[in-house]
Amino acid sequence: MKTTKLSSKYNISEACLEIIMDEERCELAINDIRSDSGNVNIDVLQFIRNTEYFPKLEKKLMLERKELNLLESLKKRIALNNKIKKIEEEIKQYKIDVLITSSILLKVEETELILNVKELFFKGQVSQALETMNAKKLESVKDELISLFNVEKKLEEVYQKLVGNAFEFLVKAQLTSLNLEIKSTEDRFYKSIEFFEKGLISVEKSLQTDQEADYKAKYGVYLLKHNQNNKAYPILNSSLKIYKRLFITSPKQFSTKLANSLNNLAIAYRHKNKFKKAELLFIEALNIRENQGEAYAENQAAILNNLGGMHYSKNEFVNAENCYMKSLNLRRELVKREKSKQSLHDLSATLNNLSILFKKMNAFEKAEKTIVEVLEIRNELERIYPKSNLIEIGRAFNGLAVIQVKKKDFDKAEDSYSKSLKIIEKQAKVYPEKHLPELALSLNNIGCFYTRRRNFKKAEKLLFKALKIREKLALTNPETFLPEVSTSVNNLALLYLKKKDNIRTKQFFDNALKIKKKLVETQSEIYLPTIAETYDGLGYLYSRNNELDKASEFYKKALKIKKKLARKNPKTYLPDVADTLSNMGHTQNKNNEPVKAEKSLQKAIKIIRQLSKENPIAYVEGLAEALKFIANLQTKKNDLLNAQKSLYECLSILQNLEKKNKSVYLPAVAEALNGLGIVYREKKEYDMAETYYLKSLKIREKLVKKQHDIYAPTIAETYNNLAVLLYDKNNLGNSKQAFLKALSISRTLARKNPKEYLPRVAAALNNLILLYRNTNELKQAEESSLEALKIYRKLAKENLKAHMLPLAGTLINTARFYQNQIENKDLSLSLLDEVMTILKPFRQIDYVQGYINEVCMILFNWNIDFEIYLNQRFSD
Repeated sequence: MKTTKLSSKYNISEACLEIIMDEERCELAINDIRSDSGNVNIDVLQFIRNTEYFPKLEKKLMLERKELNLLESLKKRIALNNKIKKIEEEIKQYKIDVLITSSILLKVEETELILNVKELFFKGQVSQALETMNAKKLESVKDELISLFNVEKKLEEVYQKLVGNAFEFLVKAQLTSLNLEIKSTEDRFYKSIEFFEKGLISVEKSLQTDQEADYKAKYGVYLLKHNQNNKAYPILNSSLKIYKRLFITSPKQFSTKLANSLNNLAIAYRHKNKFKKAELLFIEALNIRENQGEAYAENQAAILNNLGGMHYSKNEFVNAENCYMKSLNLRRELVKREKSKQSLHDLSATLNNLSILFKKMNAFEKAEKTIVEVLEIRNELERIYPKSNLIEIGRAFNGLAVIQVKKKDFDKAEDSYSKSLKIIEKQAKVYPEKHLPELALSLNNIGCFYTRRRNFKKAEKLLFKALKIREKLALTNPETFLPEVSTSVNNLALLYLKKKDNIRTKQFFDNALKIKKKLVETQSEIYLPTIAETYDGLGYLYSRNNELDKASEFYKKALKIKKKLARKNPKTYLPDVADTLSNMGHTQNKNNEPVKAEKSLQKAIKIIRQLSKENPIAYVEGLAEALKFIANLQTKKNDLLNAQKSLYECLSILQNLEKKNKSVYLPAVAEALNGLGIVYREKKEYDMAETYYLKSLKIREKLVKKQHDIYAPTIAETYNNLAVLLYDKNNLGNSKQAFLKALSISRTLARKNPKEYLPRVAAALNNLILLYRNTNELKQAEESSLEALKIYRKLAKENLKAHMLPLAGTLINTARFYQNQIENKDLSLSLLDEVMTILKPFRQIDYVQGYINEVCMILFNWNIDFEIYLNQRFSD
């Protein structure tokens, strides 16, 4: 009834007034404005636009944007864009201040002056409201009232007038924050503070402690809303102390104000990472709300949601889950009582927080179930309030896709990503300015998904679309979107890295690095980590191409940056230090530096062990991965006992994880079992090796039925390992069957993806050749040799450096075959000639010498002077 009368009086929609008068809904609207969520009620936005200063701000912004489009100089564009960003922030703060001022005017104790101001303000006449609230008159009234303290008569009346004067100053302060006649935002803020301070004197002199607490609470909240946390703390604390005293004598009257005061101060402390103080205040506020009963259930839910968020920030996941679940239960009950837009929105928000938490805890089944419910609620909101919730549905589908990728449900993930993209594309067409950045992000996410799935054609198309949008946005807003351009360029580099397109990989990494170095000049701390990321990518590229010195150089650069960042912020950057150390260890191992490699990997493991002690949920998977890496190195070093120990620890971790998420961790369990099979084979404990290979094979055969393309290569790997083991055990019949299965799978894979799997076909043929020689199946051995040579020659023609050694090894083995099995001297020597032609440019490399020695031995057996032969072949 009250809102209906006010709506009629001030010609403002009832929906707008309801939001302004409801503290929590008003706070939600403020948060929506601050986050640019696009969820602000249209009536509220219209009310703000009707205030007389708002069109001036919009015009100012429009003119600056128009000028930006005419500028060509990047330096001038960035400078002007910074100015535009300040105007955008000014508009945002103006909207917030209009809502706060409106809320205060509707709730503050009314004097005749405030009544007049209220009428003018709600008609949008801000400047007239300011003139009516004359600062000199307010000051004069204050001084006159204080002077009356010496007169004993009518003292109570003086106190009451001082309260009125205080709140008139408060309204003046709020209106001043909207006074665009004061050009500088900073000057407006400090002028407002001046009025707040004058009002503070009046209210403190009034001796009306309840009014003093109210005044200080509003003053403190104003400071918080303007990010003046340090100034807000003492004022909010003072208000809180008064409310606590009043609560002791009148608990019913002051319980709500005390709870609000505790909650506001707790939020302030949380934003400053003063978690312990924040937690105590949240709990105290929660106790009060719980004592107030069911009528305050939403307040309880909001506090519990805030507590959950704080525990999440501290990585206290169990506590976070408990708080979120309690909040969720309360909000479910509230929806049962009244299914309103607000109650559904709140329920959706808590479920979304829970989904993010479950994902962080690697509880992917729970995360998926929760985000699906979020989608159901958001779809219901969209049915009730059409076109109000579409973008939130798009975001929820994106969140669902991320979880499905984690679960390795790639077909479902693709469907979710596609639905998300479809919605966001439609919204971007309707509201391009608001949603084009989100469209670019969505295109980028699904592009990265297709990169991972090796669907390079789709990935390339989507990533270039994202890049094109971001480059266009960066023309008008380089400071905001140049970092996103660098991300897109970097992701394209990663795509080409996966495609093994070395030229484009380097080209795009170099371009990304060029942009990032420019960005570092403006904000070093923000963009340094991204430079380290690109250095890591270049390190991986050079390592894969066996340019190991260059790879080490880039990994060292990345490590130097990450260590510097980790000294300031270990919690964030130590995991990245461990990643680079691990990559460096791989490179050092390839570079025949086993001591350095193990040292790097042990450092990585030490960091991850420490992190997993503090937060096992987040880092124990990383520990298993690091243990797997070092086990591989230890196996190559023939340090088999330590390799076995590392793999058993790795397997134990993965099996514990697999109990909670079978679909996610079962493939890794199979890999660890396969690794143990390799170790036991090297130890010549053949029965144990066979047991572990068969365990791995059993898992992988189950996995391949669900996702053939992903797990078929692992089946081929296990059959190959098992075949080698059976060969060692002289079980040649079963060994042959296993080799043939590995070869058959590799052939099938190579038909779809020859670049990736033809090398595996050739490797499988080489293994079979040894068996055929041993079983005297010379025709099959010859056919397999010639097929392997054909494959390696083709691959070497495309990329000699990558396939030089396998080709050389196969040529040498075939030359030896034509010497020992089917004698054909001419053919044997022609194959050796081919080997020497390939190896000649690389003769200075140490490991090439081993192959040359093999050639010498075959020549020696043909009674050819190998020194003369080598001099002929290597003479310049």
